[in-house]
Amino acid sequence: MFHRHGLSVVKNNDGGGYVPVEEKLAQIDLEIEDKDNEIAISNNKALKQGLRSLIKGHEKQKKDLLHNAKKLIDLSHKILVFLDTPRPELFSALMPLLSHDKYEVDYEYVDTHNGIKTRTNVLIGWPAVIFAQAIDYSHYVRWPDSTQIHHN
Repeated sequence: MFHRHGLSVVKNNDGGGYVPVEEKLAQIDLEIEDKDNEIAISNNKALKQGLRSLIKGHEKQKKDLLHNAKKLIDLSHKILVFLDTPRPELFSALMPLLSHDKYEVDYEYVDTHNGIKTRTNVLIGWPAVIFAQAIDYSHYVRWPDSTQIHHN
């Protein structure tokens, strides 16, 4: 769950919700392409210099977007089923993620892929969690499991 695939997003400019990073990058790429086209058809050196400066600004915008992107993981309408009691370490790691009081919470973790970096996931919603363990308290005679029968 910690490393699930999610949608790479940035906070929307109006403060509500998230926008996929790919959408924002596509918008910026279109603006850069427009500026490149203007440079190609213009003979005005000052205009070309100004357009190149705008392109540099757009390139910085793209870099900042990628740097500030968070992975959005939607836990709404999800059920996590553990067919046996999980190890205490897993249970300890899950509890802070499952016991938040807000619909949306940031979760930071250390990513050691290509160096050590702190990454942020945005978790939204609350999943249902089921822990199940088969224990027989009946004391009835049990036949051995077929995997335990040895044939001579």
